[in-house]
Amino acid sequence: MNLPIRYAYFPKPIHDVFGELVPNKKSIASWLWARPRLLGWRLDIHWLWSSPACLFGLDRTGSLIIVRIGTDYGTAPNPFEKSAADIKSAAKNRSWSAGALREKWLKRGYGTSIGCYGPDYSSVDKCLKLRERSGNPFPVFFGLVASSRSDFDLSRRVRKNLVSLQKKVGDERVGLRVISAKISSRAVRVQCRTPESA
Repeated sequence: MNLPIRYAYFPKPIHDVFGELVPNKKSIASWLWARPRLLGWRLDIHWLWSSPACLFGLDRTGSLIIVRIGTDYGTAPNPFEKSAADIKSAAKNRSWSAGALREKWLKRGYGTSIGCYGPDYSSVDKCLKLRERSGNPFPVFFGLVASSRSDFDLSRRVRKNLVSLQKKVGDERVGLRVISAKISSRAVRVQCRTPESA
């Protein structure tokens, strides 16, 4: 899945640092939560919940969007490993149903996470009803890797998990994105792109 490059700007941290950086998972999750379009998905996303390494949301057609975050510190992270294992589990597939998602979302308090507040109930309710009517299709999986390398490439293991996932759910339901950040004197510019190797 080849998606457009997206940029977002955030307030500069207090520290006097400048230049490229590899953002941590918590920063990435909070940036995506605040600006879902940064991911590059063609439809608006309503986030349901998140952790520092993963976000779950719904687009307006009821597609479940699962974003798993990895960080490239010179090693090749594998953001598809858990998703490739999850897709084989019948129990996990049931947890992706509209009913199960609604229950978990309500237990978590309407999508509050990492200090952010989620969308209103009616928007998510509409997305969940659409998901149910469409038969609870497989999620759309994103592997999001934080890297400052412009030549980021997939390891053999990552590529194997990516291909396995694509075979199971379809190419259009699996995406790899690379996210990086640059700090200037006034702001943090975040870039999210599809790597050339994907």
